[in-house]
Amino acid sequence: MLRKWYRYWTERRWTLGIALNSLKGIMEGEDFRMRPLRLEVEGHWFADPFILLQDEKRLVLLVEDFDIKKGYGCISRLCIDAQTLVLQERKVVLDLGKHISFPFILKTEKGFVMVPECSTHDRQYFYELDAEGEQCREIARIEGVEWSDAVIEKGLHGWLLYCMEPPQINGQKLHVYALSEDFKQATFVEERVFEENIARMGGDFFTYQGKKYRPAQFCRHYYGEGISIQTMDGKEVRRLFSPLSEWPIGPHTFQVGKDLIVVDMCRFVHPCIGKILYNITHKLFTIH
Repeated sequence: MLRKWYRYWTERRWTLGIALNSLKGIMEGEDFRMRPLRLEVEGHWFADPFILLQDEKRLVLLVEDFDIKKGYGCISRLCIDAQTLVLQERKVVLDLGKHISFPFILKTEKGFVMVPECSTHDRQYFYELDAEGEQCREIARIEGVEWSDAVIEKGLHGWLLYCMEPPQINGQKLHVYALSEDFKQATFVEERVFEENIARMGGDFFTYQGKKYRPAQFCRHYYGEGISIQTMDGKEVRRLFSPLSEWPIGPHTFQVGKDLIVVDMCRFVHPCIGKILYNITHKLFTIH
């Protein structure tokens, strides 16, 4: 009963948006600006956007699609008009009957591989996507892991996976694993420790003026407060927080596309009571 009461008063809603700054503007210190997209799907909210396809006519995203009635997220494909930024089509790509989110997209020579967060399943799945991202099939899984918000890059000697692990999945320790070429085996490489809660991945790596950067989640008080942009050696370049009073939390995903940056943002359903309760419990207990 107490848990149900707590969840009711601390319930949050996420939505997607775009940055109104260019990447250059953000990296050179402009005041961060963003606006929400028009995503009217009754009974659902969306977060964790990853860009699959982008051209002059459309923007195709894979996102966490949270069904409020069911109480868990699945992965959906959203097709958005590139000019009006209005949702044209929504299609569920993967529903495992239990919460999944953060559908990271790895672009390989063979095509697209989707790596959703499956920490509540105690395993990590890997899926091959078709060219349009409308269907997927499992190609690998690693059992007995609780990886949160995993992102993969190609290292000098193969795939490297960056993730968070319990007990402090919003804390200071980023874990790095080496993956086999077929994604079926993982070997621990290192633990990177930060001075603040800015370890958790907040999207795919991006390049600016020839240098690679890492978007991370800023979680000082609670999950999803903002974005920390860092160099690959962990030096923080800047932090981004929502300037919107109606969506005051976030972004916690920062996805760079072609002349476009997709983000997400959040609000409490019961803003006054929700924020107070959330802050109190997350100061007393481990952030999760």
